[in-house]
Amino acid sequence: MVATLGLLAPAACSPEVALPYEEGLGPEIATRDPAVSGTFTPVAPPPEEPPPEEPPPEEPPPEEPPPEEPPPEEPPPEEPPPTDPVADCPKVRVVGTGGEVLNVRPDASTGQAPVGTLAPGQVVDVIDVVSGQTVNGVDTWYEIDDGSMTGFVSGAFAECHDPADEPPPDDSGIAPDVFLLPLACGSTRTVTQGNNTSFSHNGGSRYAFDFGLPLNTAMMAMRAGTVAYVNESTQPGDACYDGGGQECANQANYVVVRHGDGTMTLYAHINSASVSQGDPVARGQEVARSGSTGWSTGPHAHVQRMSDCGSWWCQSIAMQFGDVGGDHVPDSGQTVTSQNCP
Repeated sequence: MVATLGLLAPAACSPEVALPYEEGLGPEIATRDPAVSGTFTPVAPPPEEPPPEEPPPEEPPPEEPPPEEPPPEEPPPEEPPPTDPVADCPKVRVVGTGGEVLNVRPDASTGQAPVGTLAPGQVVDVIDVVSGQTVNGVDTWYEIDDGSMTGFVSGAFAECHDPADEPPPDDSGIAPDVFLLPLACGSTRTVTQGNNTSFSHNGGSRYAFDFGLPLNTAMMAMRAGTVAYVNESTQPGDACYDGGGQECANQANYVVVRHGDGTMTLYAHINSASVSQGDPVARGQEVARSGSTGWSTGPHAHVQRMSDCGSWWCQSIAMQFGDVGGDHVPDSGQTVTSQNCP
């Protein structure tokens, strides 16, 4: 028998119907689920991968601190201003001479003859301070000006003098250590002979002054002090009482006053003394009455400042009068008015 190959009828199938579209199921494509005949299962699309996380922002690198500024350079130390020896020592006072005068030299050594002398205790202006010849272990020398000469003195016999230590002015405004004219307060007289003249004010009397005065006119102390010497040995009737020539040089009557700075003042050719040896006197006090005793050509007042040499007659030294204008040194023929009021 011949087998007949039968054809199997195709299985019945549902018409091709698209699955209804459900929103959110993706594209309209149906697939057959092989496990379930006639059933279609929608396939969900793969889940969206979340976007990659952005890396955190990089932190900026820490700021480096600014470089330290170098410390400011210290200024060089200031050099001290140059010292002015004269400002530190504007005046000097003569000391340590044992009552002798101090030589003033033309330079800072003892090699040349003196140009003059200063009295013990005398105060003078300083021009310069220099080094020179060593005297008694001291090489300092002072260039000085005493108002009439300049020169050098050794620091061994001179010490700095502070003007602040000088006595204050009195009621007249004139310091007590200033010399005033030997004339009565308010009187006006003429200088008949000044300093360094060819007639008689030279040598030991180089710095003397003569004032024309009538006989027996009061002569006043030029500065306070103590009476050191008095002489009234020439009396009326004596050969030299009314004056005379050089032979009468040692016959003059006189008063000498010693002052606190070690100098002295001489009042010469007087007729009579108004004070005694040892008396204290004030500036402006009467010390004598004028005359013409000794080597004299007529009545007058002869005065001079002197170093203290231990005698009534010593080398004259410069003197200035506080009541005379200009350089305070009156010239021959000059008229002056005294402010020497007690």
